[in-house]
Amino acid sequence: MLPFTTARLLGHPACDDDFASLRILHEDPRVMATLAPDGRPRDAQFTRAMLARMRSHWERHDFGVWMLTRAEDGIFTGYAGLQHLQIDGETEIEVMYAIRADLWRRGYASEAAAASLSYGFATLGAASLVAITLVNNHGSRAVMEHCAMRYERDIEHAELPHVLYRITAAEFGGANVGGHA
Repeated sequence: MLPFTTARLLGHPACDDDFASLRILHEDPRVMATLAPDGRPRDAQFTRAMLARMRSHWERHDFGVWMLTRAEDGIFTGYAGLQHLQIDGETEIEVMYAIRADLWRRGYASEAAAASLSYGFATLGAASLVAITLVNNHGSRAVMEHCAMRYERDIEHAELPHVLYRITAAEFGGANVGGHA
């Protein structure tokens, strides 16, 4: 379980001690409008279950989601990392990220996503990585495109319309994408 480091962010594998930090995201209607099928804030039980899934993923696969803080001041920023995802019966490795709403539009999501991609290709040896978001989440789509991911197709996920983006190891190697894990 390697630590996560970029120019401005530090991260560690998600653990029980991250409950209060993750609640910051789950209680914010602006963040949940981009993450939740119904767009509503989530309760403490949801947060506990998500942390359990994150920890379990690390234990089973030796990679997963990092909880992020700003290097300059230690303030919780969000999360980013990689996880397995089923799409149309196929197992993919998904790049995922969520940043506190009060820190949006400062490049943290792109920095964290790029570092996650780098980790997926350099450390895990993935052939390709994917990212998904709700169709109308233009901010997340912009992050994916900034990271040289390309729109592949529309999909249904959690019974809602999503878009699927992908990047191959060869495409990533030739792209000008910042951030390092």
